[in-house]
Amino acid sequence: MPSDIELYCYCCEEPKVGEEHVPPQSFFAKGNRAGLIKVPSCKLHNQDKSADDEYIRSVLLSSIELDGNQAIASNFEVHSRALIRSGERLKSKLQSDADLKTFLELQEQFKDDPVAGMKIFSELERSGISTGLLGLLSNDYRDEVVVTSDGVEHKTISYSFDKQRFLDYFKLMAKALFYHETKWPWLGEVVLIPHNFVSRDATKNEIALHHHHLNLINRESSQGAHKEVFYYKISTQMKNERAIDYYFVNFCLYDHFKFTAIMASENFIDHKERI
Repeated sequence: MPSDIELYCYCCEEPKVGEEHVPPQSFFAKGNRAGLIKVPSCKLHNQDKSADDEYIRSVLLSSIELDGNQAIASNFEVHSRALIRSGERLKSKLQSDADLKTFLELQEQFKDDPVAGMKIFSELERSGISTGLLGLLSNDYRDEVVVTSDGVEHKTISYSFDKQRFLDYFKLMAKALFYHETKWPWLGEVVLIPHNFVSRDATKNEIALHHHHLNLINRESSQGAHKEVFYYKISTQMKNERAIDYYFVNFCLYDHFKFTAIMASENFIDHKERI
């Protein structure tokens, strides 16, 4: 029989309706999903976040920094198929003659551009025509030139992502890992350090904190059934011999994107089940 607390969501006080994989199954290739972490979850923090799962996975796998990583080649294939499906649904997004006219004008404007597709989706989204995943992934693009190791230049684009959506998503992932290890939901505040996305205007203290925790993230000493995709480790800092002051949740996705979540005991909020 599950304990009373296991009848509730891993990060809120709503009743459990199912189990959430951490990270989601879609982050792993089919045939490579054995031994994944599962935590109890409510509808909001499971089914209702599936669009966030797809968006975040696509943001990470669209990074040029992962190019050449053969260990996750099958993940790139899944990502590519998702983008193709998004492109195939474009026709249904064009609801009027005006929408079609806008699309044809953009097609002509970017006909000689090597990244025309992403730019068209971005411009359609900007004009108010919802284009789904591809539009979100090419938001506020900028032209870039990337030089490969053999000296060949390639034209591409960079784009902005929804930072708050990004941070909120990984705070939830940290809470899920905390629950998995402690069997208790963290309802309080989480401070997240996204090591690959440290702000350019970060203070000296923030940069020092970033470097300190980044140096503690180590694949070999971490846990995870498929470390080429995900690994994590939870550590603590003691206030005294009996009390924990801080919990630190370090985790890494695709052996590149590293995060530290800091949970201070002073921010602990007790669950209604125990009040």
